[in-house]
Amino acid sequence: MFLRSIILTLLLLPAFALLAQNRDEDMFHHRTHTDYKKGFDHYITRYGKSKGYIVYKGDTLKGAIMLSKTELYFEKYEFGEESKYYIIKLRNPELKTIMMYNHDNKPLCITRIRPTDKKMHRLLHEGKLNIYDDWMRYIYEPGDIDPFMLVVEYNGEVDELGSFAKAGTKRDLVGYINDIYGLKLPYNIGWSKLMHIMDEQD
Repeated sequence: MFLRSIILTLLLLPAFALLAQNRDEDMFHHRTHTDYKKGFDHYITRYGKSKGYIVYKGDTLKGAIMLSKTELYFEKYEFGEESKYYIIKLRNPELKTIMMYNHDNKPLCITRIRPTDKKMHRLLHEGKLNIYDDWMRYIYEPGDIDPFMLVVEYNGEVDELGSFAKAGTKRDLVGYINDIYGLKLPYNIGWSKLMHIMDEQD
């Protein structure tokens, strides 16, 4: 009888791996706690688990987050000690924003600038001028910002400031900051000083 129960349980196990939508369509899908843990072994993750929230299909969901280069591992908190585990492709357009905080309570916001964008970007500055880059790590100093590829957004217009030379990207960014904030920063301003001035603007 005991052996029969074990066999029956093993046969029913696949039924518990619920798929909210088809994996081939690159959508949300459930994983058991064991599968979720195994997923970490199959991917090189950039961070330890961090608390935060995601915006997915218009819903804001709180939980614990880990990121790989291509996927989001999300533990959604439920009532009591229950949790649900999900893996979402970063290219999935239903995933709008990832907001996470590390042990220093430092924020990291990865978002989709335009709803139809395939790629997500890191938010560097939010204000009259929104500024993004394409790196996915916490910012502690100006050197943690990509000096070769920035994206700016102003009044709904998006412009990619990409250059093979750091000076070219910086020159374009200075032009935007001067125009929008009424400043007169020199184009040869140091990268570190420019990043600090940018951070002070509203």
